Amino acid sequence: MYNSETDDADGLANTLLQRIEAVRATHVKRIEETVRAVDGLADEAYRVGVAQVHAAVYEQLRGISAMALATSAVRPFEKLISAIRNLHPRTVWASVVRQGTWGNLDVYHYLGTGVAMDAQERCRLQVLELEAALGRMLADDAFAPVHGFLKEAVKSVGYWRDEFVQSAARLPAASCTTAPTRCCAGTRAA
Repeated sequence: MYNSETDDADGLANTLLQRIEAVRATHVKRIEETVRAVDGLADEAYRVGVAQVHAAVYEQLRGISAMALATSAVRPFEKLISAIRNLHPRTVWASVVRQGTWGNLDVYHYLGTGVAMDAQERCRLQVLELEAALGRMLADDAFAPVHGFLKEAVKSVGYWRDEFVQSAARLPAASCTTAPTRCCAGTRAA
């Protein structure tokens, strides 16, 4: 017990201040531990949530098989055959003599156009399925954490399709059997 007449007031004040500081330090330490625990839980919840969203995106897109293209509806060389039938025989002869390259009958152009049409038709179903799946995911609030990614993917679908069609229409120089200057000079686009 403290006696105000005989005990030192300064000593009591120092003792009380030390006790208050010790209690305060204990509470600060507990608060900091709690903050770290809450931050860890929030980070873990975010990682689990993103992982669940990624799994849901994968599940939505898993059914779309880019490798299983539709069967060919038109034969890529039909345009060329049609042009050969409709053009003057001397034009066909001139193209043959020039190894497929002649102003009125460029075999590589007709083949590239035919292959591009075939590629566009064969990938049409997958492109439509992909656009539909992305649209469904954008409409679902469960995918809100990845809406930015999904919007960019929607914007890119047309570009991906165009790149696929263009790459299908190109004839690589390595596949040329004639001199590249007379054949396709690198690649020849439709």
